[in-house]
Amino acid sequence: MGIPNAFARGADETYRPLLGKFVRFEARADGFSIRLADAGEIVAAAKREYAHTELITPRADLVFDRLTPLADQGAADSVRFGAKSANLGEVARSRLPGFEVPDGFTVPFSWYAKFVRESGIEVEVFEMLDNERFNHDIPYRRQRLAAMRLRIESAPMPQPMADAIIAKAREMFGEDGLVVRSSTNAEDLPGFSGAGLYSTVPNVLGREALLAAVRVVWASIWNDRAYEARAAAGMSHLVYPAVLVQRGMNADAAGVLVTTNPFDEGDRGAVFVNAKRGLGIRVVDGYRVAEQILYDPRRDVVRVLTRSADDTALTFDAAGGVREIRVEPGRTVLTDDLARRLAKVARSIERHLKVGPLDIEWLTIGDRIYIVQARPFKK
Repeated sequence: MGIPNAFARGADETYRPLLGKFVRFEARADGFSIRLADAGEIVAAAKREYAHTELITPRADLVFDRLTPLADQGAADSVRFGAKSANLGEVARSRLPGFEVPDGFTVPFSWYAKFVRESGIEVEVFEMLDNERFNHDIPYRRQRLAAMRLRIESAPMPQPMADAIIAKAREMFGEDGLVVRSSTNAEDLPGFSGAGLYSTVPNVLGREALLAAVRVVWASIWNDRAYEARAAAGMSHLVYPAVLVQRGMNADAAGVLVTTNPFDEGDRGAVFVNAKRGLGIRVVDGYRVAEQILYDPRRDVVRVLTRSADDTALTFDAAGGVREIRVEPGRTVLTDDLARRLAKVARSIERHLKVGPLDIEWLTIGDRIYIVQARPFKK
């Protein structure tokens, strides 16, 4: 196994204080040495170990370090910003008719890597992942994951990093409310969508709220559902989150659609739309029954499968965040004309990205359509 052999009388007592800790052990012809490993050695060893496992480890460019507008991103930039941000940048750059993409910029993977390295959190992450009880005791694992999220959310951001994010946001959006979203190297992949696993913070107002929202998104890679989903999919936990900061859009209606019929694989030409009044958070997370529409473009038929059963909608709060308002359940969310326009937009995006059926997040304000995400559809 390549493990050097050494003998030390009374080792069980001499080295008891080192139990459960990372050490550097060296055996030589004339003896041996053993000491606590330093932070750099722990991280380097853990990365070498992960590199030789059979886990899926999506690529992440940890060198690129510029805050980058969506308009300057393309699909090939997923190694810097994640597929969610890069694909949305590609959609924005396409200049296809019939829709808009809200302005935004992305904090690249490398900024998270720098943050956890300089704060000491990187070492704590590898110590957590290497802990046997963490790997086998689910209640304990949930406690450790919650503690890790709190650690990331509470750690101060390096001042140059914080100042740059605030300056970029003010340059692009002034004092407008923002939506802060995840775009990791472990989501929106062909075999793993990661939908709903990582956090989104809506209607962020003010400097401190923006910096806190970025840390919330960074911390969300250690959400319980995210960890368990990656483990079930055979994915590495060497996850790097980019953060997409966009102008907040207080939607009249919002939801998700897929550019195929999910109930009939042979019906490849159809578009299936989920819609709800107000912000689309509950539709995306699956917490409420949405209005469901199946559009057949060959016969130009709009079929309403269900009406929205929700009697509340989410809207932006003037103080930041969101609030509920009452709405009448069962009323039409989308007109037939808007459903047709959404389907046409979705088809044009699918043809442009050329990755097969898509899962698209959209919203409307008045009669204007906005696209906020486009990922490969995985049933």
